[in-house]
Amino acid sequence: MFDVEAIEEPRAEYRTKGEKQGSKVPVARLRAAAGPGSEAQDEETTEEEVLRLPMPEFQRGGPWVAIQVSGSSMENTIQHMDYVICRQLADLQAIQQGKVYVLVTDAGVICKRAARSYEGEGKLRLVSDNPEYGPMKLAPDAVKQAWEVRAILGMNTKAIRPHDVPKWALEQDLESD
Repeated sequence: MFDVEAIEEPRAEYRTKGEKQGSKVPVARLRAAAGPGSEAQDEETTEEEVLRLPMPEFQRGGPWVAIQVSGSSMENTIQHMDYVICRQLADLQAIQQGKVYVLVTDAGVICKRAARSYEGEGKLRLVSDNPEYGPMKLAPDAVKQAWEVRAILGMNTKAIRPHDVPKWALEQDLESD
């Protein structure tokens, strides 16, 4: 299981001459499966593996961690091998419908969207964003840690391909500008 105790609360680093301010978010040597959980890997995180994020959001409300996602069940939201920046939840009562979570379970580490908020009864209902994957239920006592996905770091270039430019923008007369 991922050792959350080893994660230090990210804190602002003060600028020195020529450096930018940022928060350090540890990168877990852990893969969350966007699928059944069998691909999850758990390795020790070293202190040198951090992301320096210049956003103040990552200086509070943690602990924070970056986790790599493996698999296609969360596409088109999260692509295979993207990193998700996650904030640890104090308990399962904080799970809200529609949000994406990384859950550390007895069976592995998974990345899924909550189908409904958890109200302390029954099983957690989780869904994939990719319609090729079905929903799943998870017993709350199987969840060892819950992390809310707050940001995605990836190389999804689909959004910047030329064919995604609206037709009206391509036909616009640029010489009149």
